[in-house]
Amino acid sequence: MPRWTPSFLQKIKDEALGRIEKRVRQELAPETYAPELGQSQWNQELEAPEDEEVSEGFADRIKNRVRDKLRTMGPVQRRLLDPNAPLDMPTIKYRIQYAAQNKLMILMSYNGQWRQVEPYSYRMSGTADPVSQAAYDAAVAKARSDPSTHVPPKPKREERFYGYCRIHNKIHSFKPNKIEGLLVTDIAYSPRWPVEF
Repeated sequence: MPRWTPSFLQKIKDEALGRIEKRVRQELAPETYAPELGQSQWNQELEAPEDEEVSEGFADRIKNRVRDKLRTMGPVQRRLLDPNAPLDMPTIKYRIQYAAQNKLMILMSYNGQWRQVEPYSYRMSGTADPVSQAAYDAAVAKARSDPSTHVPPKPKREERFYGYCRIHNKIHSFKPNKIEGLLVTDIAYSPRWPVEF
């Protein structure tokens, strides 16, 4: 897992506050901003229009509100979202759930590769295969009356996290215990499917 220096984290925070400021300016004057089709909103630099009517210090007030919101988070929430916090299973689950509920992208290291993922759900694998479970239950019931009956292995059920990987442009299932790094970004996404958190 990479080490995050305080200056790098400050840079990320400042960039996030800058994007918030740009988004607020877009909300105040939406007719002045119209991205062309296929243009990515988060990759382009946006400038405020010259004739925009924004009171002095408006951006600073928004930044202060965001900082206040971050300060009002409980210590547990702050620890779970802190990039320097240890990455254990409860932290992974909380970060994914937080990102999904707020429709925010996550940056995740999985199998040695960093991916940008839209979180959608947690599910148990094996629940969609009732035939395997029924065959196992029937074999166990038969083995009670006839000990020579072969009992197949119990169907394996694992918890999986499902998300849309922007690198591969398709939905993937991820094993949470194989996640090596996980950061919640400030990049919002429009859900392609219902978010099940």
